[in-house]
Amino acid sequence: MKIKLAGSFLRFYSLKAAPTVKVSAFLTGGTLQPWALEFTKLPNGFLIASLENYAPASRIGLFIKTGSRYEDSNNLGTSHLLPSNLTPKEVSSFKITHGIEAVGGTRSVIAVRENMAIHHAMPVGPC
Repeated sequence: MKIKLAGSFLRFYSLKAAPTVKVSAFLTGGTLQPWALEFTKLPNGFLIASLENYAPASRIGLFIKTGSRYEDSNNLGTSHLLPSNLTPKEVSSFKITHGIEAVGGTRSVIAVRENMAIHHAMPVGPC
């Protein structure tokens, strides 16, 4: 009897076919319109992409083209310090996060090599 080790199968793991997903009857027979991504360019140059997804929550994401890729030897680490300091003088980052979470929302900020992303999600309607 020949025993095959689990490690020998790992390199073929990605060759497995993905399972097919059937569209549910609710999605095909519902009255909701398909999602359409809309782009709006503001006078100051900002590009806004919006999408109606008929969810009981509102989300906003801000992606800024600033990351460690755009730093030089004089300002190393600046893009990773910015997310923790993006607050007004009167309010701390902890107080903003606490206020958002008090009404059931979430807040996350991340800085990576290419950009910095700020994401807020809030429930719509009375809490």
